[in-house]
Amino acid sequence: MLGDLNQILGWVEKLKELDTTGVEPLRFMSGEVNNFRADKTANTLEKDKALKLAPQADDDHVLVPKVLKNK
Repeated sequence: MLGDLNQILGWVEKLKELDTTGVEPLRFMSGEVNNFRADKTANTLEKDKALKLAPQADDDHVLVPKVLKNK
């Protein structure tokens, strides 16, 4: 691993030799544009219907099996 790290540092030193005047830093490695959708909330299922569809539920919550053990 030390050899790999030294090789990477050697490449960095080699890059320092280049004239990068006027070159803008890259923010992303490709020209792809990420089109985010607007973050909108919506109730897709009414609470009562959701609780009826759940395998186990109480008056307000879907009940799930415990997955963590107490030490």
